[in-house]
Amino acid sequence: MAARREAPEIDWKDLDRHRNIHLTTIGRKTGRPRRITAWFACDQGKVYMAGGRKMPQWCRNLRENPTVELEIGDVKFKGKARILEEKKDLDQVRLRMFKKYFLARAMSWFGGYRNAVPVEIAPNL
Repeated sequence: MAARREAPEIDWKDLDRHRNIHLTTIGRKTGRPRRITAWFACDQGKVYMAGGRKMPQWCRNLRENPTVELEIGDVKFKGKARILEEKKDLDQVRLRMFKKYFLARAMSWFGGYRNAVPVEIAPNL
């Protein structure tokens, strides 16, 4: 198993080359860790994600407890997540996803991402 790097050494451009992120939230009902694998984009030292349907469970969990754990490649760190409420924020997150993932663009042609929940995660450095 590869050694994990600490957050202060994060190379955001390198991390953004990865296809998936592992996000761990704390279950709002159980208090147990809940891990998902999802698409993401990095920009200016933050991680952006979009819940694929209206308010998925992981978004509900982070709304209750914004402390999350992220794993991208061999880098693992904690962060604080927040749901972005403004439409312009959703548009910006969607553009980041469309730029990185062709399938996200294709999904948008059929209504995908219309009700996505934009999330911004700032690392605890």
